[in-house]
Amino acid sequence: MWSSPSGRAVIIITLFTFASRGLGLVRQALLVTRFDPVTSDLLLAANKIPENIAQLLIMGTIITSVLPVASRIESHSEGDSSQVDKSENTSKYLYICLLSILTVIGCINLIALIFTPELLSLPFVTNPETIQNFASKGLLDDYYLTTRILLIGPLLFATQSILNVFLFLKKRFMVYSWAGLVYNLFTVLGIWVARDRGYIVAAWSMVVGAMATVVIYSWDSRRSGLRDIRVIFKGRLTANIVRFRQDLIQTWKLFLPRIFIMDAVVLANLLITPVAQPLTQRPGQITAVDISLSIYGAFFIVITSLGTVFFPDLAKIFNEKPRLEFWQTLKKYTKNALLLSVGVSVLTVIGAPVIVWVFSILGKFKVNKDYIIMLAQIASVGIVLRAIKEIWSKYFFVRERVWQPVIIEGVGIVAQIGGTYCLCLMNIDAGINVVLTMTLHLVIWVVLAFGFMYRDWRNGV
Repeated sequence: MWSSPSGRAVIIITLFTFASRGLGLVRQALLVTRFDPVTSDLLLAANKIPENIAQLLIMGTIITSVLPVASRIESHSEGDSSQVDKSENTSKYLYICLLSILTVIGCINLIALIFTPELLSLPFVTNPETIQNFASKGLLDDYYLTTRILLIGPLLFATQSILNVFLFLKKRFMVYSWAGLVYNLFTVLGIWVARDRGYIVAAWSMVVGAMATVVIYSWDSRRSGLRDIRVIFKGRLTANIVRFRQDLIQTWKLFLPRIFIMDAVVLANLLITPVAQPLTQRPGQITAVDISLSIYGAFFIVITSLGTVFFPDLAKIFNEKPRLEFWQTLKKYTKNALLLSVGVSVLTVIGAPVIVWVFSILGKFKVNKDYIIMLAQIASVGIVLRAIKEIWSKYFFVRERVWQPVIIEGVGIVAQIGGTYCLCLMNIDAGINVVLTMTLHLVIWVVLAFGFMYRDWRNGV
């Protein structure tokens, strides 16, 4: 595997992404060493609504909805008379997708901007005691302002994701790997130079970092053959929309149900805000969970890198090769992911204390180091399950299945949320609570996904 072009791509993505995640952990360490627990929690809590929009509508949804359709258009354009025609077809489709997605996200952002205080005051968004604590320290208006600044991010991430689809189709993964370094670098610099109201500076630095990554993606996409956006006006915009109407309908049929799909890890990080114990009892709890899941994610990079390379490959094989080869390829990547995940789980258990110790030299942690390590190690139990999910989820997306992944994820989400609030009523520590129910979500996902896939295999689909 590792000697093949795909294997080398996995190694490159892993190395660069690991460096990016390392810088992300520096960012987290600076956050808890330069800010007090209340203000560090404010910045992370303020990012929950923008992060929720990004995760639901962008991070997983755009790639999984747009790439399979774009791959099909790319494959069907193989018979065109020139490479220019092929690039033109793909470019038109992607730009029309971008305009429609930006319109939807822009409308959602406008509502969030207008009703920020009301949305943040909802009990399932922010714990009422957390709101009261911010208000008592005179930080409530800053909480609203920081959220509004960070709402710029989803628009930038949507643009980045569409450009990413084109690069993945061309098997160009380098920018995907190192653009994250730029984003984290700007955020680290913002936190480092911040003084009074440092969370405002940090929020703007995150926005500037996202802008910089869009510029980088645009540059590499143009080098790889993406046509100028004016291509959608070639032959009139309305005519191009009509031409790709069926593809756009299929994209939105895939896109809209998938906004209900949320990864168990992301959901765990979002759930900690409304269920966290009062800040007077455990200050910095939101920050501690965020750091522990960042450590978990840092060691999971090799699995996500495998999934990144595998996704466009599987889409191409599905569109151009016999079904037997498709199933054999899926089996091969599943086996590789399982073997890697065991090592990743061990590394997380061993490496969590080491990472916390290394970053503690930047300054004294204002949250409990042992608590962070414990959460990361508990979460590592589900790494094998998440590795299977990373590979198998691509199966449903490549086959342009609409409701199967929604049903699977929906059951897992309901179980995770329901379990979280049940354990909360039992006064289980909120951090332990969300990482345990995260694992429950993954167990349910793997069992249900296997059932659907096994049925397809038996039926020769």
